[in-house]
Amino acid sequence: MLSMKTLRVLVLALPFALTFAGGAQAKTKAKAKAAEPATPAPAAAAPAAAPAEEVEEKLEDIPNPDKSCKKDKDAFCAAVKPGNNQLAACLRTHKDELADSCKKALYEYLKKRFEQACKPDVKKFCQKESTQQGGLMPCLQKHGEELSPGCQEMIGIKKAAAAPAPAK
Repeated sequence: MLSMKTLRVLVLALPFALTFAGGAQAKTKAKAKAAEPATPAPAAAAPAAAPAEEVEEKLEDIPNPDKSCKKDKDAFCAAVKPGNNQLAACLRTHKDELADSCKKALYEYLKKRFEQACKPDVKKFCQKESTQQGGLMPCLQKHGEELSPGCQEMIGIKKAAAAPAPAK
């Protein structure tokens, strides 16, 4: 179990603490693939079906907030409608007051959103820096104008589009 202090540091420093192991993961997958024994294909085999693409879930807000953040959600963000990152944004404003389970859920959610938003940019501009302690964020900030809009928003270079005003 993570201590309260560790969780607080993780939530506060999420964008700065994340590093990508994309290159390392690819190497690990390649090694695992190379280690698999080769099996000859049958002579009259039908063409192999194309491998199913891995579909990544689009994260709109903290998944299952009532499981890990119900008390905090009710106490601090009762008026916030989940979706479009609104609940996570509200909970982040109260990060020092959240229960450990909620801080952990918030951290995991933000980490996944960061990876989804910035992984292509990290691979394109900051692959080397992603493996160095403290090197990723300065690199992404250096390439700020070249980053995708989602990554710019995630690291705070570009503000999120405001939700449309309710119709009267």
